[in-house]
Amino acid sequence: MAVNRGDTALYVEVPGFDTLTAQIHVTARFSELAFEQTALTIPADTRATLRAQAVTTTHTYVNEYMTFESSAPDVATVDEDGVVYGVSEGSATITATSYNGLTAACTVTVQGGNGSGLKLPAFLKEIGEEAFAGCSEESVIVPDGCETIGARAFADSANLRTITIPASVTSIAADAFDGCTDLTIRTPKGSYASRYAAAHGFGCVAE
Repeated sequence: MAVNRGDTALYVEVPGFDTLTAQIHVTARFSELAFEQTALTIPADTRATLRAQAVTTTHTYVNEYMTFESSAPDVATVDEDGVVYGVSEGSATITATSYNGLTAACTVTVQGGNGSGLKLPAFLKEIGEEAFAGCSEESVIVPDGCETIGARAFADSANLRTITIPASVTSIAADAFDGCTDLTIRTPKGSYASRYAAAHGFGCVAE
């Protein structure tokens, strides 16, 4: 029985066996559970972290003391920390459930699966001048280890909606995405690509 808020440990000792330990955290009852965003779109073969907030009278917990479940693991999976992985094109509902039965839902839409997106080769270190200019893909994933995106590399790719750029990319030509009018760059927080997106007016999802 929980008496006061705080942390403690429960020990079970049986002669001849190792002692079992359970860490116990007692908190005020969760009164509200909600995702920071109720909808998320990611390219296939990428990850994003959802943030579910559980509110008490004294504290707000993020992704703690709750479980996560995907309605369609063949589209998007989710782990115990709220990290979503895009498996294939489609939509899945990610549900968070608190220890006391509160639930919250986020709709995850995965784009670029089943051949509708372009995942560049893992060995690629540089994307050269006009290498993918005018491409018809809606999403592109640049491999980790790539360092440079050259002049007009994806210019005039009117269908391009999302491009995932890793932190390894440290040089992007100013005109690399000329003519891409509805582009969102997905990239780690603080990366060169995130600063590039801000400087050139592109949407950015920094993870």
